[in-house]
Amino acid sequence: SPARAPQDGWRHHIENMKKNHPEQYAQMTNRIAHYRRRRLEHAQSRIDFLASLDVSRMSAAARKTHEDLQTMIERREEIESRLHDPELSAEDRRAIFEEMRETDRELDRLNRRERDNLLTQTANDLGLKGEDAAELTAAVKGIIEATEGMRRRPSRSERRRR
Repeated sequence: SPARAPQDGWRHHIENMKKNHPEQYAQMTNRIAHYRRRRLEHAQSRIDFLASLDVSRMSAAARKTHEDLQTMIERREEIESRLHDPELSAEDRRAIFEEMRETDRELDRLNRRERDNLLTQTANDLGLKGEDAAELTAAVKGIIEATEGMRRRPSRSERRRR
């Protein structure tokens, strides 16, 4: 018999779980649904926060970054939602993952720019200008970098506890 494509093997595994282990299947689908819901809520929370900011004093470049970031957050969620199509071929899945990686890189770049812009704007709002504003911005960025640690994906047991 010909070897199964990895995607066919996964589908077979899922169908087998659904038929022979319905409780495990239900737990798995509930975890996936919970994860999707949390991701969507987080994305919406970010978009709501960004949309609430006063952009009237932003430069044209800062405003463009601000708008591009919101668009990219929405795009990232749209890309991920396409991954949940059960009829997706392995080739299409790989292409979507590559698109998601590129989008994530762009999101990281836009997040850093937006953070810098917002920190500078906050320093200015506090009455700081020039070197004083730059020092405050650098200090806050240093705090963020020193305390956020390496981003890593939580282990399975960590994800289950959430």
